[in-house]
Amino acid sequence: MSPLTLFPAGVRKIKSPFIYLLCNNLKRFAPVGFHVPEGKITQGRGNSMSYKGKVFLFWGVMDLLTLGSYLFFSLMRGEVPFWSDITHFYAGLEQHEAGGGYAILLQGLFFIHLALLLSLPVSAWAFLAHKKMSVLWLALQETMRIFSLTCSLALFPLILHFVSSGPMVNLALFLISETLKVASLLSTKRKREEGEKVS
Repeated sequence: MSPLTLFPAGVRKIKSPFIYLLCNNLKRFAPVGFHVPEGKITQGRGNSMSYKGKVFLFWGVMDLLTLGSYLFFSLMRGEVPFWSDITHFYAGLEQHEAGGGYAILLQGLFFIHLALLLSLPVSAWAFLAHKKMSVLWLALQETMRIFSLTCSLALFPLILHFVSSGPMVNLALFLISETLKVASLLSTKRKREEGEKVS
């Protein structure tokens, strides 16, 4: 008997891409003579992940990687995430005796970056769960990325953490990252609209 048959039919329709891929490939790891029935696991319509699912999965993982790398490096330095950043920021602001409009600008940029980090768990969950996100939310998060120069493609900052580069290289990688993200999300919207017209 396959372990999949122990679950009700409703449980077999797994929507999580991670669990879906794992269960759909059980036959690769099953012992000889152990039968995994075909067609028991489905993911919405059909057995293959849609283009939108792949795009959402990728950017959801990138958001988790961005947040995870921030927490990892903060803890490796013996700091408390977020709180240590705030105390270090105001200590540096006081040391350089920044005041007036310049101090307000620096504080604004600093807290925009913190707000972006705090928004990453929400966007990661929405991407991985294939939840519909409003254009306003995506535009707001992208605006915060622009002001804080934070790449959506988390692999770029990780590479730059170990490789020295100039500001022009950093800016170029940022523009590539955000262009790829915006273009991929717009393409999913276009494909969905084309599918609705056909149906």
